[in-house]
Amino acid sequence: MNDKKLNFKSLLLLVAFGVLLNFAVQHLELLGGVLGWVIGIIKPFLTGGVIAFILNVPLRGIERLLFPEKKTSVLETVLIKETELQDKAGEMLRSSLPQGLQTQTKAKPVKKPDISRYKRPISLVITLLLVVAVIALVCGLVIPELGRTGKVLWDSLPGYFETLREWAMKMLASYPQVTEYLQGLSLDWTEIGTKVMTILQESELIQNIYGTASSVVGGIVSLCIGIVFAVYVLMRKEQLGSQVKKILYAFLPEKAASETIRISTIASESFSRFLSGQCTEAVILGTMFFIVMTIFQFPYALLCGVFIGFTALVPIFGSFLGCAVGAFLILMAQPHRAIWFIIMFLILQQVEGQLIYPHVVGNAVGLPSIWVLAAVTIGGSMFGIFGMLFFIPLSSVLYALLREIVYKRLKKKEIDPAAL
Repeated sequence: MNDKKLNFKSLLLLVAFGVLLNFAVQHLELLGGVLGWVIGIIKPFLTGGVIAFILNVPLRGIERLLFPEKKTSVLETVLIKETELQDKAGEMLRSSLPQGLQTQTKAKPVKKPDISRYKRPISLVITLLLVVAVIALVCGLVIPELGRTGKVLWDSLPGYFETLREWAMKMLASYPQVTEYLQGLSLDWTEIGTKVMTILQESELIQNIYGTASSVVGGIVSLCIGIVFAVYVLMRKEQLGSQVKKILYAFLPEKAASETIRISTIASESFSRFLSGQCTEAVILGTMFFIVMTIFQFPYALLCGVFIGFTALVPIFGSFLGCAVGAFLILMAQPHRAIWFIIMFLILQQVEGQLIYPHVVGNAVGLPSIWVLAAVTIGGSMFGIFGMLFFIPLSSVLYALLREIVYKRLKKKEIDPAAL
C-alpha cells in the first residue's frame, strides 16, 4: 500500500513538473520579466554576498595572524590542573574557618581583559582599512598623473589648432575653387539648430542620459546597501552558516543535505584559493613591470607597475587596461618610447600568461595549467569578465568532483589509477 502511495506521489510530482515546464516555455518573456524584477530587488544583497565572500579571504588571514589558536601543551595542562586543585583546597580551608575569617581570607579574583572576544570586529576593521588603502593608493597614483597629462594636452590644444589652421590655409590657397564654393555657401543657423534639436528628441538622447544617471545613482545605493549587508554577514558568518545547515537538514534528506554541504565547502575553498592566487599573480606581474621599467629607465615605472598589478586582478586580459593607461602616459612624456613600452608589455604578458598565471593560479585551485587557460577562454567568451573570474574556481570544483567519481568507479572495478 505504501509503495502505491509513493508511486502515485512520484507520478503526481512528475505531472506537476511537466505542467510548470510547459507554462515556462510558453511564457518565456513573462518569466524573464518576473526573474529580472526579483533580481532587481535582491541585487543589493547579492552584491553584499559577493563582497562578503571576497573580504572573507583576507579577514581569515588577519584573524589567524593576530589571534592564533593557542595549543596547550601537556606541561601546561598539568600546571592548570594543579592550580585548580590548589584553588579547591584553599576554598575548602576557607569554608572550615569562622564566618568573619572567611571574609578576610577570601581572595578577590583578578579578571584579565579577554581581547580575543573582539577579534572579529578588530580583524574586520583592519580588512576594510587595507582595502580602502589599496584603492586609495592606486587612485592617488593614477588620477593625479592622468590629470596632469590631460592638462598638458589642454595646454597643447592651441598649438594643434594653429597648425591645423595653417594647413587649412595652405590647402585653400592651393585649391581656389574650394574657396569660391565656401564663400558662396550660405548657412541658416536657426534651421540647423532646429534640426539638431529634432534629431536629439527623436533619438531620445535626453531620456537615455536621465536613465543612465538614474542607473548610476541606483548602483551607488545598491553598493552601499551591499557593503552594509556584507559587514553584517562577516560579523555573523558562523551563525548564518549554522542556520543554513539547519534549513538544509530540515527540508532535505540527510544524505542530500550532507552532500550539498560537502560540495559547498569544496566550492568555497576553491574560490578562496583562487582569490589568493589571483592576488599573488597580480603582485608578481606588477613587480615584474616595475623592475623591467626601472632597468630600462621608462618613466612612470612605479605608477605603471601598481596600476597594471591592480588591473591584473581580472584574469589574463585585465592588465591590458593598465597597458593602455601606461602607454598613454609614456606617449605624453616620451613619445618615442611608447612603442617600446607596448612591445615590452606584450613580451611580459606572454611570459605571465603562459608560465606564471597557469602555475600560480592553477596550483592554488588544484587545476592543471591547460584547464586554467581553457576555463578563462570559455568563461570570457560566454560571460565576459565575470565569466573569467568565476569559471576558473567553478572548473576546479567540477574537476575535483569528476576526479572523485572517476576514482570511485575505478576502485569498484578494482583498477589501480596509478597504473593507467
